[in-house]
Amino acid sequence: MTEVMLDMAEEHFLKRNTISAFKWASLAQQLDPNFGSVNRYVEAYRINLAALIVHRNGECNWYQVLGVEQNLSQSVSCQAITHIFVKLAKMIDPEVHCSAAAPTAFKHINIAWENLGEPDKRCAYHARVGLPPPIFEKPQEIASKKRYRLEELFEIASKKRCRLEKPQKRCQVSHPPENASSQKRRQVKSSSSHPPEIASQKRFQVKSSSSHLLENASQKRCRVKSSTRHVNRHMVIF
Repeated sequence: MTEVMLDMAEEHFLKRNTISAFKWASLAQQLDPNFGSVNRYVEAYRINLAALIVHRNGECNWYQVLGVEQNLSQSVSCQAITHIFVKLAKMIDPEVHCSAAAPTAFKHINIAWENLGEPDKRCAYHARVGLPPPIFEKPQEIASKKRYRLEELFEIASKKRCRLEKPQKRCQVSHPPENASSQKRRQVKSSSSHPPEIASQKRFQVKSSSSHLLENASQKRCRVKSSTRHVNRHMVIF
């Protein structure tokens, strides 16, 4: 479906109906924005459509051709204009993009960059079409900004170096007061930390108790034997 819409846009552009071509390409972009070359088609038709807008003297509005807003025509820098031109040139290069709108769009952005890429030509263009003169930064202001930025970076680097050189103090962690449950856990841990000693103590207690039991049993046996002897004696007498 996207390819069909782009074919319709090409047909309308060949019939010199640039507005319809741009509409068809925009619909195709909304339908499938991830389609391979749909953005190239839309940008090529947009540039050709923007080239139809002219000033009073009949010259094209080269800011709209490059996609720069009218309120930024004074403040935008020549470097930004060059960056926009390079981006568009890569996108709509006729050797890469096979649309019928690519050659004319490429021609328009080249003329726009020739009129706006340099400060002198840009001032002359503003004077021709009746726009306010562009605002350029003076070289001294640019140098002062760079120097100020370098000073900021130097201060940040010096602060980091001072932090690294200073010995770091160990922070003392304040533990919360122990509850009854935490004290019990601590006692259990301390008792479980010496299991061999506890086991040896238990073994000694078991041995001592078993020895006492044996002694008691032997004493009981002796008593029984003595009682049986007395009984036998009485029986012999009777």
